[in-house]
Amino acid sequence: MDNIKVNVKILIMVVIAVVGMAIIGIRGAVSINDGHKQMQQMYDVEMKSVELLGNAESKMRTIQVRSMQVIADPTRLTELSKAQQKDISEMEAILQEYATLAKMDGSADGLDEMLGYWDSFKKSMPAVMTAVQQGGTQAGIDEYNRKGKDDTVKLRDSLNSLINITKEEAKAANEAAAESGRSSMMVMLITTIVCVLLLLTFSYKLINSIRGALNIMVHVCDKLSSGNFIVRTEPSQRKDELGDVHRALYDMTLKIGDLLKEVSKTTEQMAAASQQLNSSSMESANAATSVAQSVADAASVVVQQQTAVTNGAD
Repeated sequence: MDNIKVNVKILIMVVIAVVGMAIIGIRGAVSINDGHKQMQQMYDVEMKSVELLGNAESKMRTIQVRSMQVIADPTRLTELSKAQQKDISEMEAILQEYATLAKMDGSADGLDEMLGYWDSFKKSMPAVMTAVQQGGTQAGIDEYNRKGKDDTVKLRDSLNSLINITKEEAKAANEAAAESGRSSMMVMLITTIVCVLLLLTFSYKLINSIRGALNIMVHVCDKLSSGNFIVRTEPSQRKDELGDVHRALYDMTLKIGDLLKEVSKTTEQMAAASQQLNSSSMESANAATSVAQSVADAASVVVQQQTAVTNGAD
């Protein structure tokens, strides 16, 4: 940590934050897209299949009712026969669309069985009308009881079974979508926690690293500001900008120490010179005093001699 430049440390923190946000954003976008696809799949295949099977069951009942109507009123044979053929064509289209969806979804279990029942049913219902046309109402009833009733029951049960299967598949798809959403939320939550922990850990180490270096430099500056210029510090081994400042401060304390030594040495030299000057001054003063005393003594002798001469002359 101490050997990483401050700008690189800040860049690392930014990278951690950006990577975390990118992961969360991408995962969120993917999750939303997957959820949309699953919901679209559920509607386009599962729910559409239920709708088609429901329409097929309703249409089957309509086809059956046409045959019952002919048995009840043979005079409507031509009209009802045409209507029944139209219903059969529409039923074919519905089942063909359902078969396409089922094969696309990979859930074609029971499809072939249902189509087999349909093939039998679409023949037995017109056969009831043919029996009425040829033998009357009772013949139609007998034909319906002979085959048409069983074909109706089998096709109905097969359609209901497929409806139930499709509903279960839709339920399973919905649960899968919900699980996928929960999984994505968990991934995003874990990613957020990891990134936050990384940022907190890195920030804690960075703060401690900076604080330790600053405390040393503040201590040195406090000593210098109080007049204590003899501060013992060790050169920093850090490779970052704080290490550069610390080493510069260390060099400054060394130079101040050298300067103080020079000042002290100069002061001692000046004191010695001053003391020597004082001694010389004292000697000069003493010599001057001696000379003055000698001159005074000589003058006194001269005066005494002159006085003696003067007295002798008198």
